Amino acid sequence: MTKTRKLSTFFLSTVIASIIVPQVALGEKSAQDYFQQARTHIQQKELEQALEDLNQAVNLNSDYTKAYNDRGFIYLKQGKLEKALQDFNQAIHLNPNYAEAYYFRGVIYRKQRDRDKAIQNLEKASTLFQEQGKTNNYQRVQQLLNKLR
Repeated sequence: MTKTRKLSTFFLSTVIASIIVPQVALGEKSAQDYFQQARTHIQQKELEQALEDLNQAVNLNSDYTKAYNDRGFIYLKQGKLEKALQDFNQAIHLNPNYAEAYYFRGVIYRKQRDRDKAIQNLEKASTLFQEQGKTNNYQRVQQLLNKLR
């Protein structure tokens, strides 16, 4: 292969890579990076730091269902039920089969003493957990439903 051909092949592959593979500036974090960092903060009970990371994640990717769900969980832990409900609603809007969001929404409605909405959401979570083969979660929801009925 000639030197010119090697150079043009290199140039072409570089151009293709720059089109196909998005370039990320050095030090720039992705939504996934912020999400993973938030998960670490949640495990360490550093909820404010986790909240900051989840805010960054949804700012970078407004369709990040898991980030909305985790942020809703933090708001729920903090007693900010309306903010939590908004995030769980968004998670369900993005993924109508997201069982965890229905579960947490049911927990919120139970705290708000809205028994009918709590049961409705917990039944949906129960059905989805069962369909998804998440037996432990299914059983946990069933126990909560038994208390409400």
